[in-house]
Amino acid sequence: MSDIAINVEHLYKKYSLNTNKAVSDFKETLTTYIGSVVRKKENDANYIWALKDVSFQVPKGQVLGVIGENGSGKSTLLKVLSQITTPTSGRIEIDGKVTALLEVGTGFHPDLSGRENVYLNGAILGLSRKKIEQQFEEIVAFSGVEEFIDLPVKRYSSGMYIRLAFAVAAHLEPDILLLDEILSVGDFEFQQKSLNKVWELKDQKKTIMLVSHDLQAVKNICDQIIVLEKGQIVGFETAKKATDLYIEEHSNYEQFYKWDDQLSAPGNDIVRVNFLDAKVVGKDTQKLIETTDDIEVCCRFWLLQSMPIFFVGFTVLNRFNNVCFTGVSKLYNNLKTSY
Repeated sequence: MSDIAINVEHLYKKYSLNTNKAVSDFKETLTTYIGSVVRKKENDANYIWALKDVSFQVPKGQVLGVIGENGSGKSTLLKVLSQITTPTSGRIEIDGKVTALLEVGTGFHPDLSGRENVYLNGAILGLSRKKIEQQFEEIVAFSGVEEFIDLPVKRYSSGMYIRLAFAVAAHLEPDILLLDEILSVGDFEFQQKSLNKVWELKDQKKTIMLVSHDLQAVKNICDQIIVLEKGQIVGFETAKKATDLYIEEHSNYEQFYKWDDQLSAPGNDIVRVNFLDAKVVGKDTQKLIETTDDIEVCCRFWLLQSMPIFFVGFTVLNRFNNVCFTGVSKLYNNLKTSY
C-alpha cells in the first residue's frame, strides 16, 4: 500500500466572473469536461484562475499547512480535495477516509437538529449507528452545545455551529482531515481545545491539511507548508523556513524610527522618546527576531521635567499586534532636565 495519502498533479480550477449564475454554472460545468479548450482562453477577462498547475504530495501521517494572502486559492484547494467543487483539470488521488471542515454552512443540513446532523455526518463517512453512538457524548461535550443539541442548527450562532462541526469532524475517526481556519474561530477557550485536538490527531498519525492565517500555529503544528500566491505554489518548505520566508516577504521593515525634534516625538509633558534601533545581541542585523533571541533596544529621550526616579519600558508586538514580550531599562535616580 502506498505511503502517500494525497497526491495532486497539475490541478487547475477556473471560475467565471459572469454575474448571470445560470450561465456561469453552465460554463463552469462545461469547462470541467473540456479543460484543454479552457486553458487556451486563460487570458479571457470573463474568467479567473483560482488554482494554476498545483502539484504536491502529502505522506500519510503528516500535517501540511497551506498559507497565503486572501484570494490566493487556499480555500479553493481544500474544496476541490473534499469534492465540494470540481477541478477544471488535473489529477487527484486520495487514499483514506476524508473529513472536511471548511466554512460555516458546509456539511450540515440547516433544518436538522444538531443530534441528527451528527448521525448524518457519521453515516456519510460510512460509520455504523453503533459506532456513532459510542462517540456521540464525547462529541457533544467537546462542542459545548449540549443544551441545544436537539434544536435545528439553523438556529445556532455561528460559534455554536462551528464548534459542533469541528467536534464531529475531529471525533469520527477520519484518515484525512481538511481544516480551513478552524484555529481562528470561536472564543479563546475553544481555539485552545481545537489546537489541542489537532495535536492529538497528529500524535495518532492522522493526515491533516490545515489552512490558517495563524502563522505561529501552523509553524508549530505542521511538518511542511505550501505557500500559495494567485493560485500557484510559490513555496513548499519545512514549516519554520516557509513561515519565516513568508513573514519576511510580506512585512514592511524599517531599521529605525527617528524624530528630529522633541515636539514630534512620542511622549507627554514629562518625557518624549526617540527610538533609534533594535538589534539582536551577538548577531549581524536581521529582519526576523525570535522570541528566544536577546535583543538590545537603543533610544534617546528628552526629559522635560526633573525626575527623582526614571526608567524606559517597551513592548514588542508581532504582526498581528499580539504582545510577544516586554522589557525595561535600568532605573535612573535624580535625573535633571536633559536630552
